[in-house]
Amino acid sequence: MVKKIFSHIIYFALTFLFVSLKAQNNRNDKEPHLFTEYFGTKKYSYPSAIDFNTRNRAYLGINSKDTDSKGYSEIVINNEYIDYQINQNYKFIKIGQDDLPDLDHVKTEIKQNKKLPYFEDVLDLNKVLYQDDKNAIANIINWKKDLAADIVILFDYEKDDNLNKAAVKKITSIKDQPHYFNWSILFYNDKSKDQTIRKELLLTIFNNNANLISDLVRFIVNNKTPFNQAKTDEALVYLLHLQLKKNENNDWKQNEGFGMLSYCYDKDRDLMKRLKSTNFYNDPLIKNATEAYNTFNQQETSESYTIQDPDGYTNLRKDKNTASEVLQKIKSGEQVNVLDQNGDWWLIETKDGKQGYVHKSRIKSE
Repeated sequence: MVKKIFSHIIYFALTFLFVSLKAQNNRNDKEPHLFTEYFGTKKYSYPSAIDFNTRNRAYLGINSKDTDSKGYSEIVINNEYIDYQINQNYKFIKIGQDDLPDLDHVKTEIKQNKKLPYFEDVLDLNKVLYQDDKNAIANIINWKKDLAADIVILFDYEKDDNLNKAAVKKITSIKDQPHYFNWSILFYNDKSKDQTIRKELLLTIFNNNANLISDLVRFIVNNKTPFNQAKTDEALVYLLHLQLKKNENNDWKQNEGFGMLSYCYDKDRDLMKRLKSTNFYNDPLIKNATEAYNTFNQQETSESYTIQDPDGYTNLRKDKNTASEVLQKIKSGEQVNVLDQNGDWWLIETKDGKQGYVHKSRIKSE
């Protein structure tokens, strides 16, 4: 009797599994077919298989052999999943990782020739990536700034100067961005390129908002790189060079690049040794700044800093202004490590390793 009941349980379990898999397979085919229907109403011309694979390799470093030939494949950039999926069979990229709800209702709306905002976004994305469509690019620049940033940064699409400018302008901070996004600002996805560091993009960002370059420097030295260490160091040197060059005629103590270089050496004790082994990537500015750092470091090894505030404490802030988020309160008399003395707001590190900004008037040297 027990054996018979057990057999029934196994039968129903297998039947349920079969039905579930069949339903999922139907959905996996039904959803992309809806995209095909919608794209068809907009006269979208799909790329050939060769062009689709060639562009995906250039944009994302993806080999067609590594993707699912039938359903969706998640896209991995810098060892993390991004919020896009690729469908090799239907030859398009989808925004988001969730299944679309109520497919029957969507199908009805498509038949009624309704304009569906989400489908329009996906359509514009694919028009840009696989057709270099100027109308889609203009539409994204004017109305879809987030998508513009993703196309340029995550997909390495750099064929349109106006789109590049829109993407760079959209990036006002990297502090709340996922790590894969920040690494994508620094490196191309296609590692077979002769130059994998995105120097032109970084220069554009520097000219638009130099503070982002400083933020990228801090990001590199505070996070484990998913790339070769030597290549990461080379990118770091390029960022530091931009900052040093900007203030080349200033005294070292007034040079923001020198402050950032000092910060890097203080955070990564092995960095100087690695750079010396490459002759500082043949960059005389980095070499001279390093010599100055060593000189200042020898002179100031005995200097320490403490918080002195008439209120008995001061606020450690996220950014360089009084309206910025308060990260914690630091009591007067507490010793801190000063990482960057440029400007009126100094970057400091508390005794428990918390980093942020304090106005220089609240910091006293001993």
